[in-house]
Amino acid sequence: FKQQAGIFAVHIPYNGGNPAQLALLSGQVDFNFDNLATAAPNIRSGKLKAIAVTTAQPSSALPGVPPVAATLKGFAIDTWWGLVA
Repeated sequence: FKQQAGIFAVHIPYNGGNPAQLALLSGQVDFNFDNLATAAPNIRSGKLKAIAVTTAQPSSALPGVPPVAATLKGFAIDTWWGLVA
């Protein structure tokens, strides 16, 4: 992403989506890739603005939000969930 976008960004390995989102809400970081389940409440309340989705096509869950691939050709990340023990 950084290379295609031509930006400098530092990866910060937060211990989960909630601490990462708190850093975004408090202004400690400028942007965050997050899953919709974690981000949806703050998007709906207007505290966060979804600027793009990482799926190759737009998502019906966020109408009007373009995919990153609309700007960075071929960019796509899909979330997967697994049961582990």
